[in-house]
Amino acid sequence: PPPQDMQPYRFRNWLFTHDGHVTRTPEGRAALLGLLPDFLQRNVRGQTDSELALHLFFEKLNKRTRIDRAIVPVPALFESMRETLTDIRRTIMTATEENPVLNFMFVSGRCIAATCTSDSTLAYLPIRGLERQEKPLFAGHTPDTQQFPHFKAVFVTTDPAPSDVPWQVVPCNTILVVDEKFEVHIQPIEL
Repeated sequence: PPPQDMQPYRFRNWLFTHDGHVTRTPEGRAALLGLLPDFLQRNVRGQTDSELALHLFFEKLNKRTRIDRAIVPVPALFESMRETLTDIRRTIMTATEENPVLNFMFVSGRCIAATCTSDSTLAYLPIRGLERQEKPLFAGHTPDTQQFPHFKAVFVTTDPAPSDVPWQVVPCNTILVVDEKFEVHIQPIEL
């Protein structure tokens, strides 16, 4: 595919990935494009339904807050995601009777908004503190352990590989938001 149709998509300081499909028909794409205001329609570069979902989310978010900031209020993310998912599902089911797979992740560098509406699994892993074992410098050397007690991170994924890592699974039809303080917020959605 051409570069403009390859994920992740970028819009200002945001990245977006989509696992699944929104629509597979020209009628569905035209219906989605019709939901976008002119200034966002002009921003569409590729031919994928995923890119239209990205722009629709930003149209909703732009009504609630400034989208050029990395830190976005959690309620604005929840409501924008909820409205985007509802509008896409209603529009596509009306235009094509398809059932879209809406597994989205939006990342600003300071916050994450993700959802899973299919049989995939959405999971997150909070990290608080970090230890790192130094490598031995020579035979018989006992390396030190470096500690980083203030390190914080939250990893978010879909369909984590089986392992002993304690991923916390989020129920289907849920929106997950990680804020700038690495706090996880979860809300169910009805579609």
